[in-house]
Amino acid sequence: MLSFCTESAPIFQQLSQKSGKTFKIVAVLPESVSASHQYLEGHGAHVDQIKQMPLDKIGVTGTPSMLLIDSSGRVKQTWFGKLPADEQAQALTSIVGSHSSTGGGVL
Repeated sequence: MLSFCTESAPIFQQLSQKSGKTFKIVAVLPESVSASHQYLEGHGAHVDQIKQMPLDKIGVTGTPSMLLIDSSGRVKQTWFGKLPADEQAQALTSIVGSHSSTGGGVL
């Protein structure tokens, strides 16, 4: 796993604390599900589901990446790379705020 992913662990930790009934977190990684689970849990990022596939298959060209997906499966917003603190705060607000009533998920 790349160091930017590790450095971005705090935003994923915060998201996992806020997820539940209003949105779900799905992690997609190229590594095996068991290796990905171990990595994520080791960094305090608890997710609802882990999928294993090449990232380019879903249009992701760099890591870490977050995709905000609505309940219809449409990508509403994306964030790529290690985000500065102010962009992390904006991403959290967008994700938590937009899913407070509509459902959906973060990929």
